[in-house]
Amino acid sequence: MRLPTFSNLWLARKCPAALALPLVNTENEAAERGTSRHAFNAARKTVGKKAALEAVKVEHRDEASNLDTATIDAFFAGMESVRSEVSYAYNPDTDQARELGENLGRNYRKAGARPDEEICGTTDDIATDGNIIRLLDLKGRAKKDPIQLQAQAIAAARVLGVDDVEAAFGYVQDDGSIQTERYHFDALDLDVIREDLRDVKERVKRVHLVVAEGRTPDLFEGEHCTWCPARKACPAKTSLIKAAAQAALELPTVSVKDLTQAQKASLYRDVVRRYKPVIEAFEDEIKADVLDSSEPLDLGDGTMLAVMPGKDSIDASVAFKVLTAEYDAEKAKQATKLSVTKDMLKKACGRDIGRILQLIEQAGGIEKGKPYVKAVRR
Repeated sequence: MRLPTFSNLWLARKCPAALALPLVNTENEAAERGTSRHAFNAARKTVGKKAALEAVKVEHRDEASNLDTATIDAFFAGMESVRSEVSYAYNPDTDQARELGENLGRNYRKAGARPDEEICGTTDDIATDGNIIRLLDLKGRAKKDPIQLQAQAIAAARVLGVDDVEAAFGYVQDDGSIQTERYHFDALDLDVIREDLRDVKERVKRVHLVVAEGRTPDLFEGEHCTWCPARKACPAKTSLIKAAAQAALELPTVSVKDLTQAQKASLYRDVVRRYKPVIEAFEDEIKADVLDSSEPLDLGDGTMLAVMPGKDSIDASVAFKVLTAEYDAEKAKQATKLSVTKDMLKKACGRDIGRILQLIEQAGGIEKGKPYVKAVRR
């Protein structure tokens, strides 16, 4: 049996069956940015901002450097020390919690967690003065279910023996600024949270028993399906894709602008929301297969899926040094500015672009982009 982690408790509450179906966890750009942001925030406290920034991937370095660390530090004002990436395991049946360690990379089982009995998870930043706990969870702009913070709060409270927790989501905006959404949990709140987590655990356990008996569990569809890592194995979704493949899906033959508001709402709710996540999941799987095989896939309509070269990223600091040495600081500023692209270098260097790119690459300033797949003309 697999219990939810802090981060997917929201999914377990909406559709417990998701925790009993096979999961397919895929990395995406947003997840990579979040990982880099967390790593930078954790490292800056021990090695300083400059060294922490150098450890971040080149393509995420500007975003990390813009992170509003002042808001993070202000949240923990008065606390002597702030710990980052601290992982816990909590059993709502016994109301017992354990600290698993720091910087585990979400590898809870390796740290001794029991995922069949304990709900595990990681807190981005946490501090206590012995009377109160403060914890902060950095997120993208999309609003999150507070159950994730609640689980962090009760786990930390039980480990530290404190019944007063100030918790917050820190929503990171495009410009790096942080908007906090704050919560306060006292002893009574923590008791309510425990009962809520016990309920989620029991529902997940019952679903696992249903699946073990070879029966189909109750499935609950909604917007949460878009982010569900079990959607490819979900009976509700596979039935949808089969219906679509058999042309059972009827789409309007008129322009969207000719539809009424009610028709557009119905079309978006019943077609787009239901089918798009499933179709995109299968599309991703097919593209991944093409990428692994390196063989184009003929679609039979004059197009094919082909492996395309990835886009290279250029380290602005390295390019600036090379251009300054080869030309002057003015041309280096003209080419690099806040970031560097091949087009910017071409404008600055003209026919000398090939040699300059070679020098930048030799100096370690070019990170090769990842190949990707797109539809192209044969």
